[in-house]
Amino acid sequence: MWRKLVCISCVLSLAGFAPGQDGPTSGKGESGKGELIKEADSVAPPVAQPGRKKGEKAERLKFTAATPEEAAAAMKRVRDKEAKISEKLKLTLVSFETDHFIVFTDWDTREHAFLKKNLEQAYKVVSRQFEMSVKENVFVGKLPVYMFSKYGDFSRFASTVDGFTTNPSVAGYFRGLPKGEGHMAMWKPNESMTGSRDIKDAERLWGYVLVHEFTHAFLSRYRSNEVIPRWLNEGIAEVVAAGVFPFPERYRIAKMMAHQAPDLMPLFDDEVMPPGIYYPVMQTMVELLVKTDRKKFLAMIDDIKDGVDPEDALRKHFKTNYAGFSEGWRTWAKNQDVK
Repeated sequence: MWRKLVCISCVLSLAGFAPGQDGPTSGKGESGKGELIKEADSVAPPVAQPGRKKGEKAERLKFTAATPEEAAAAMKRVRDKEAKISEKLKLTLVSFETDHFIVFTDWDTREHAFLKKNLEQAYKVVSRQFEMSVKENVFVGKLPVYMFSKYGDFSRFASTVDGFTTNPSVAGYFRGLPKGEGHMAMWKPNESMTGSRDIKDAERLWGYVLVHEFTHAFLSRYRSNEVIPRWLNEGIAEVVAAGVFPFPERYRIAKMMAHQAPDLMPLFDDEVMPPGIYYPVMQTMVELLVKTDRKKFLAMIDDIKDGVDPEDALRKHFKTNYAGFSEGWRTWAKNQDVK
């Protein structure tokens, strides 16, 4: 059952990224300088918007705040765990904290300001999607982020700590754990990520992955610690990340898949990890639901986070099941005017 799948939420592949796409950059082409993640005019409207009038107070529960004792205990567990990891992997990681993150990294200390700025900007972008103040902290303590300089150390961390094998096309992931805890892991952007000689392309991709994976982390604590199904989790993460780093090619891929994919039902099975080419499908599935009725979309998420079976929640709010929704999406996507 999907509720038992609490392990790795996402491994975002670099396949399909287009070097040179329009989007925020560091401005200097050097890793570790500037702000990549910005709230631009292109950022999509919040995917989770109650539809209330301006100034009307929200009454919905958006998350359960940790007590000071719970936060302190969680932070101690995080630090103790990191010490054991560093010893086992023979790594020297330094730590620093921001308002919402505790970071363990071997990046040059001169690049820490870059990490702090972009991590907190990611929090701002995602919290905006759920109409939450950046001053609120959804996490139990702070979210641990392991940021490695080299792919090899990132890969060893993934296999040793989280038990799965990566390849150089994996830029980062969020690993969800019970009780609303978890961690992110990424590695430093370089030209090998995109095949482009321009470091700014790798930085934009790094920023995209950061926003995508952090969206998973945020969703893991939104409203409750219940897990949402992969197609919805990935779709929301793609919508949020694409709002900051637009990638029009994804809509052409989605339309192509609407014509060519023989069966979309495996997307709704969390035992099946979909290939990267299906990410534009999941993104546009979420966009279709939001465009159909934003308020019902939010209510569906709330129900799922309250423990309702995902397909039952879809049926309740959109009067269809997975089979009907997938065919409805296919018809809709085929008829999109994609330039």
